[in-house]
Amino acid sequence: MLGTFLGLETATRGLQAAQAAIETTSHNVANANTPGYSRQRVNLTTATALPVPGLPTGWPGQVGTGVLVGSITRLRDGFLDQAYWQQNQYLGNWTAQQSAISRVQAIVNEPSDTGLGTVLQNFWVAWDKLSSDPTDLSARTLVVQSAETLTSTLNETASQLNDLQSDLSASLSANVTQVNTLLNNIAQLNGEIQKINALGDTANDLMDQRDELVDQLSGLVAVTVTPQSDGTYDIAIGGVTVVHGAGAAQDASGQAVLPLQVTSGSTPPQVALADGTTLDTSKLGGQLQGTLTAMQTVAQYQADLDAFAQGLASGQMTLKSPSDWTDAQGNAHAAGADVTVQGLNGLLQMGYDGQGNPGVALFVAGDGSGSINASNMAVNPDVLNDVTKLAAGLSTNAGDGELASLVSSMRDATVQFSNSLTPQMPLTSGTYDEFLQALVGGLGVLGQQVNQQVTNQQALVQQADQARQSVSGVSIDEEMSNLIRYQQAYNASAKVIATLQDLFDTLMNNV
Repeated sequence: MLGTFLGLETATRGLQAAQAAIETTSHNVANANTPGYSRQRVNLTTATALPVPGLPTGWPGQVGTGVLVGSITRLRDGFLDQAYWQQNQYLGNWTAQQSAISRVQAIVNEPSDTGLGTVLQNFWVAWDKLSSDPTDLSARTLVVQSAETLTSTLNETASQLNDLQSDLSASLSANVTQVNTLLNNIAQLNGEIQKINALGDTANDLMDQRDELVDQLSGLVAVTVTPQSDGTYDIAIGGVTVVHGAGAAQDASGQAVLPLQVTSGSTPPQVALADGTTLDTSKLGGQLQGTLTAMQTVAQYQADLDAFAQGLASGQMTLKSPSDWTDAQGNAHAAGADVTVQGLNGLLQMGYDGQGNPGVALFVAGDGSGSINASNMAVNPDVLNDVTKLAAGLSTNAGDGELASLVSSMRDATVQFSNSLTPQMPLTSGTYDEFLQALVGGLGVLGQQVNQQVTNQQALVQQADQARQSVSGVSIDEEMSNLIRYQQAYNASAKVIATLQDLFDTLMNNV
């Protein structure tokens, strides 16, 4: 017959299995609010049955030997993880752009009472007042003051955009550093998981920690995760494998591709491998790509602002001659004839100041570079020191205000704008107001598009995460139900042991 203590061993296995299930349930409850934790489950298997000695060969029936804990596994769906990581990188991309665009909108500050549009209108009004009485020094002072306000507004806007570029550059470097840190931590966890798996165990909690790191990484950059048979992850960024096993991947020459770095030789900068090989920006995804895209967008608005400043100072336009006159260069113009001028500076240099001398440019490059842009545009110091040097007439007559009137009409003139990014300009030909309206309108549309994309992506990320949580999340109600079930199983096994103890006592007392 079978061993006397077989029943005791079978009951003991039942106790052990129930205890393992209770401990796993306790672990789940304790980590119900732990970020990245996946609920775990005890997988029970039937122990190997034994044949009954003395029965004829082929006689049906074996005696069971109880239950074994086959494994403790985490409930995780790799497909849902991949879906979450993909959507999260899109969210990181759009969120980075949204942050930058909102700052650009705050910097441009249009429409407002202190914005560039209002300042420009005040500038034209000051010239209109001067045309009524060019001998009035207060009217001349008002024009110069409005010009100073205009240039300072352009300078301040350009300075803030430049500061924003610097902030984005610093953010890019910080994000790349964070990506390197996450990749190194993932590689270390790969090594620990690999060792534990080699011993036949399952590193559930370490794998959860690794997936949590990948969650964070996916918000910064688009990642491709390839699980390996030894339990490790291969991580690829931009089509290039950067983590393999317990360390950084190696290139064809055997050199590690990490750490990633930011190159400074281009505008905007690029993200490159350790050997300087640049990664395809369009494949980076996440906050890295969003930040690089934002830097391009800010550079475009900086160029547009420069184009406006250049257009105001020297942009080509055609005006109608108000009368017969000869400009300061000796060129005669008939009343009603087209007069082509190179911006406000060009027009003023064709006229005469309050002392009957040829006019000088109103705007200059404050840094002495000779090339006017939004950041260096300044009022000519000669005019600042002596407002009578401001040209206002088409003749040497001190009371002539026809030039000031002609300047006032510039607000409705069609100007040719150009900059280093001409193909992307909001407007290449139009009035100054139309240019600003196109710039502000384009910024508003872009802001709406980015906000909508962020809202949509947040919903998709939330949906993907909820799908993951439906599989991996801990339900307290479910765990409590399991706890009662396992408690009953434990008590039942204990009862079997108690019964067997009575049998053994009876047996021993009767021997």
